[in-house]
This record gives sequence, structure tokens and C-alpha cells, in this order.
Amino acid sequence: MSILLIAQVKIMHPYLFKWGPITIWSYGLMLDLGFILGAVLAAREADRRGIGGAWMYDLLLAMLVAGVVVSRALYVLLNLGLYVSNPWTIFNITEGGLALHGALLGGLLVAIWFCLKKGIAFFELADTVSPSLALGIAVARWGCMLNGCCYGIPTSGKWGILTRYAPGLRHPTQIYESLLAFGLFAFLWWARDRIRARGQLFMLFLMMYSVIRFFVEFFRESSYIGPLTHAQAASMAIALVALWLFFRLDRQADGAGAATTSDTVFGVSYNDVVAGNEGVAGDARGEKPSSGNPAGDSASGDSAAGDGASGDGAVNEGAAGDGADDAKSDSGGGE
Repeated sequence: MSILLIAQVKIMHPYLFKWGPITIWSYGLMLDLGFILGAVLAAREADRRGIGGAWMYDLLLAMLVAGVVVSRALYVLLNLGLYVSNPWTIFNITEGGLALHGALLGGLLVAIWFCLKKGIAFFELADTVSPSLALGIAVARWGCMLNGCCYGIPTSGKWGILTRYAPGLRHPTQIYESLLAFGLFAFLWWARDRIRARGQLFMLFLMMYSVIRFFVEFFRESSYIGPLTHAQAASMAIALVALWLFFRLDRQADGAGAATTSDTVFGVSYNDVVAGNEGVAGDARGEKPSSGNPAGDSASGDSAAGDGASGDGAVNEGAAGDGADDAKSDSGGGE
């Protein structure tokens, strides 16, 4: 009985504070906390890499909004039967109902659009925010824990946690994923200066998080596509693509050097951002284009010619998906 009381009273708190019409939901609070910590860390890392600016917070906020919208849409599509009779509940996300893979997709699309519009190199930005993504997921999963969503399958013994969405003692899959994501964050933070080519840190994040999610799904209550859950199928596809891109970037680094490896991975060249168009990237960072001595603005005096081999300070590549969280349950959780 003590285990039941600990699981129910000490761990699950759907809301932390309620006063009249004001309710502070634990799920939303931890989602916000994960985003704030990730955003501050990403901004400092961007400054360290020389691509920082006030625009970073605007971009991360846009990625968060897009991530929430796409993740909610994906969750609703995967659980359409829950919303047919009461469609207005589609807009209620105070208690979960977000699919993390959708959040990554929404944030990624916004980041790619921003990079193309502002002349920021895609994979530089992606590497910059990759540790923050892992940190945001690790923190936000505790919102799932407090809310009671994203719960596991029943345990075989007299241990486990309770959830308001299903009976019996369950595997604490939220804690499993959070601890593994904290470990992923620590690894990415260590590896961020040890990769051979731009974009490889982001690929490591995609591969390793996909492995984490694939493993956790064995203990989580989920819907299936054949022998795999929806999340396992998506994780496997993402991991395979990321693995292929990781080794492609590595081979390109051997042939052309890490400074230009990822410029054409998506079939788009960013070489016009270097040297000759320093002002474009500077504008995206909130800076004014340099004037006066052309030789001081890049490693080559031929900046007007847009020589992609000169000036490495403005080549930045990045994409990220905000660390919007997800939740999964039969009635109020997420994917």
C-alpha cells in the first residue's frame, strides 16, 4: 500500500497550483522550463561559435510554436477516434497530447526556411541547438511524469507508478526517457568540438535519440503498426537516414574539407554566404555589413566574387526542432 501512496501522491501532480480560474499545469510548466533552458543554452553556444544574435531567440520561439502545432496535429491524426465526437478538445493541450516526432518536424521546417531566407548555413545551426534539444526533452518528460501521461505497460511485480489514465502499477517510462536524454545531452555537449564535419552532431542527436525512443517503447503503452509501435517505426526511419547522412558528411570531409561538407546535402548551395556575402549572414545575426577594408571582412580580397573557399566565419549550418514535448495516453497523453 505504501508503494501505491508514494506513486499516487508524491509523483503524479497534474497541476501544481490552482487559485480560482488560474491553474498552473505541471505539463505546460515543465515544457516551458525545458524550452527556456534549451534556448538559453543554444544562444550561448551560438555566441561561442560566432553566429549568435538576438535573432536566435526569435527563431527558437517560432520553432516552438511550429513544433506544438505540428505535434498536436500528428497526435490527433494518430488518435482521431478520440476527437470525432468532441472536436473542440483538439485545441486543449493543457494535459498533454503532443507527438514528439511532430514537434521535431515542425521545428525543422521552420529552421530550414529561416536558414534559406537569411543565408544562415543549415548544419551549423543544427549542431548549435542539438545539445539543447536533448536537454529540453529530458526536462519536459518530467511534465509527462507529473501529468500521468506517456505511461508504461503494467509491471510484473509490486513496484511501479500509478497513472490516472490506466489501472495498475506501470513502468515509469517518462523517467526512463528523461534519464537517457540527460545522458544524451552530456554526450553531445562533450562531442560538440570533436566532430569532423558540420552536421554530424545533429545526425548523432537524431540517431541516438531514435535509439533511446525505440528502446523505451518496449515498456510503454502504445499503438502498433505490425510488430512495431508508431514511434518505433518513425525512430527506425529517422535513425537510418541520419546514419547515412553522418557517413556521407564524413566522406565529404575527407574529400573537400569540413568547411564545405554540408553545403549541398539538401541540394542547396550556401557558398554565396561566405566571404563575398558576409553582410547577408551578418544581417541575420543582427549585425551591420562591414565596410571599408574588404580584406578585413574575409580571408580573401575577392569577396565580391563570392568565392566559397574564402572566409569561414559566415558559414553556418543548422536546423533544429524545438524541444517541444510529447505525451501519449488513451485519453490525454501523447506520442
